[in-house]
Amino acid sequence: MGEIDRKMKEYFSDRRRYADLWNGSVFEGRQLVRGEELEGDATVATYSGQGESAESIPDVVMKQVLGKHTLAVWVLQEQTIIDYSMPVRVMLDEAMRYHGQVKDIRRKNRGLEVLDSGEYLYHFRAEDRLVPVATLVVYWGRKPWDGPRTLHGMMDFSMASRGQGSRYGELEERLRELVPDYPVHILDLSAVEDYSSFRTELRLLFELYACRDSREKLQNYLDSHKECSRVDWETCQMLGVMMNIRELERIRNNNDNNKEAEEGVDMCQALKELIEEGKFEGMEAGRLEGIEAGRLEGEEQMARLAQTLMAQGKMEELKRALSDAEYRRSLFAGYGMA
Repeated sequence: MGEIDRKMKEYFSDRRRYADLWNGSVFEGRQLVRGEELEGDATVATYSGQGESAESIPDVVMKQVLGKHTLAVWVLQEQTIIDYSMPVRVMLDEAMRYHGQVKDIRRKNRGLEVLDSGEYLYHFRAEDRLVPVATLVVYWGRKPWDGPRTLHGMMDFSMASRGQGSRYGELEERLRELVPDYPVHILDLSAVEDYSSFRTELRLLFELYACRDSREKLQNYLDSHKECSRVDWETCQMLGVMMNIRELERIRNNNDNNKEAEEGVDMCQALKELIEEGKFEGMEAGRLEGIEAGRLEGEEQMARLAQTLMAQGKMEELKRALSDAEYRRSLFAGYGMA
């Protein structure tokens, strides 16, 4: 996993921010997801059966828990490059998570009394229920998202243009009704203009990011938003990652011995200095491609480790690797994957 990818995951792994991300993106600011109810959940989703196996590794996964009950599983996938197969990718990840829930329920039901042959055969009772899984794609590429947002958006239903007769038009219409659609929830940071539904520092982060290609726009924002003068270091660092401003690192270096740095850093002044020095160049397409390449490399590395541990029957080691970064790095080194 690359350093940039790790910073992004660490930033959005904050439960308060994660709740705000969902509430602001999907629920119009209504506080339906609460940070105090969130818990980290397994990132890797797996499937194995009939000699085949598959893994999916999104960026952050949390479950919302109330007492002993899990209300929902919230999955975050970050993108800097448009994936035109995203609906199928999201559908596959969610299907594997539902498959994992079914397997867990079946394990618990083994040995229990059942009412009919179906329950006995499949170890899934009529009253058993699954926990809802929802996925949010946060896209912060250079151009607006122009990929499909639904499964139907990937399909070719143009039957009427391929054959003569009214039955082809009817077939097209009926297929659209018959084949379930699968919407994807996308927060396109290259297109959204109003971030007022966000209540944490995410609003400041996203609004500053919206100024990435215009020095004048950024300067005006800094002049009119005094809250930029006291920003937590993690948000400052995240902005540097998203906008490709490495010089923001010096804010931390200059404040290492400053007690006020614990309360926040003056990002407003730092960005103004960068503008004056001519070092603010905005985002570069090559930088985004590098970030995405690093992310894919990290996903492939984790997938190889998961396959290796599953093949050796080391499920406990795999579970620990999903939540313990230091242990995960030691396994990468031990298996020659570092």
